[in-house]
Amino acid sequence: MLFKIKDYMSQNPVTVNPDTSFKEIVEIMKDKKIGSVIVTDGENRLLDIVTQSDLILQLLHGNLESKVKDFIKKRKIISIDENAHVFDAVAYFEKFNIKHIPVLNSENKLVGIITATDVLKKVAGIGLIDHLTGLNNRNYFELLKQKYYEKMLSVSVILADLDNFKNINDIYGHFVGDMVLSEVSKIIKKDLRMYDEVIRWGGEEFLILLPRTNIKRTMIIARRLKDKISKIKFKDYPDLKITISMGISHYEGLGKNIDLAVNEADLALLRSKRSGKNRISTGRFIINVKDKTEKVAIEG
Repeated sequence: MLFKIKDYMSQNPVTVNPDTSFKEIVEIMKDKKIGSVIVTDGENRLLDIVTQSDLILQLLHGNLESKVKDFIKKRKIISIDENAHVFDAVAYFEKFNIKHIPVLNSENKLVGIITATDVLKKVAGIGLIDHLTGLNNRNYFELLKQKYYEKMLSVSVILADLDNFKNINDIYGHFVGDMVLSEVSKIIKKDLRMYDEVIRWGGEEFLILLPRTNIKRTMIIARRLKDKISKIKFKDYPDLKITISMGISHYEGLGKNIDLAVNEADLALLRSKRSGKNRISTGRFIINVKDKTEKVAIEG
């Protein structure tokens, strides 16, 4: 999985033992120029986290000379697994109004700390845009699907693949192939709603995500896109014909299995290709959100 917490966290968090005083922590934070320290026991297990806000509170109550062990919080400390998705941390920042989260390994031992600053610095630098088409790329999907999990959004999935694209490159050249990709991208993006997503999945493949859209409506959208793409014409290449095959599936919004829905759309796309191309197929085990019936369809 891309975007794991361990790839974004600071791996050497500053720790203190429970016998450390708040006054000592003030000096540590000033010296290290950090906003928090983590309290651990002798086996590097998480006991607490002390932030600048905590220090201000202790200052107001005249407790700076006191030791941390006298004030270890009784509530559960928010932590996160090193293999969790970075968007899980973002969700925690928002839900609990915090900026620092201790990171634990499978043995519940401290291995790092992730902060809102870490996420902003590193995620912002990741390439999320395909520069040829202007569409988002697969990196963006890794971030996007976490939003779907958090909001439990049902999503219909269309995986589309341009037919005979290699022949277009071979006959007309890669410059024309790039023109085709750009024009198809514009048509798809223009035809979708503001909150729909289209991603260049790779090569001549496009992943289209339609939140809160049932299979029947998704099929209508797919037909419309297929028809518009087949009407693309280039003045300098009048013999160039463009068609597209599609596979459709659905993610109900329950559980973290949207990848399975994408895989089902991929299998449906494969059936479209094997059935003659320029076709639309739905997955074999897709539940229609509206009428809850299973259906299979292949149409030209």
